[in-house]
Amino acid sequence: MNDEDPKPKKGRKSSKKVITPIDSEFLHTKEDIRDLIGDLLKVKIAESKEIKKVEDINNALVSTIGEFLNSFMLIGYDNEGKPIAIIKSNSNMEADALHTLLTKFFTLQMIKFNQKYGGEDF
Repeated sequence: MNDEDPKPKKGRKSSKKVITPIDSEFLHTKEDIRDLIGDLLKVKIAESKEIKKVEDINNALVSTIGEFLNSFMLIGYDNEGKPIAIIKSNSNMEADALHTLLTKFFTLQMIKFNQKYGGEDF
């Protein structure tokens, strides 16, 4: 008799699980894993606090500007270079007016640029 396991038949997968050896450099003690998880949780908590802080600042900014303007669009970049676009409007008509104003602004700026540096008119 043969001591080896029988080979699976064609079309069937072997029911045996293949276990691959792990390099010893990747093995960690329970304390190492616990420390790693703790560090990851600290980073995640710090990130969530930062996001909450940014949201609070944005809400305060919208409230402050909202005291003076019914509807507005704020476009810019934060200190990290991430683009920010904040739009506040109370109705669809105000939102449409903001988008129309933005389109008009860019069109006029492109015409001025084109006149200053040459090129075809629109």
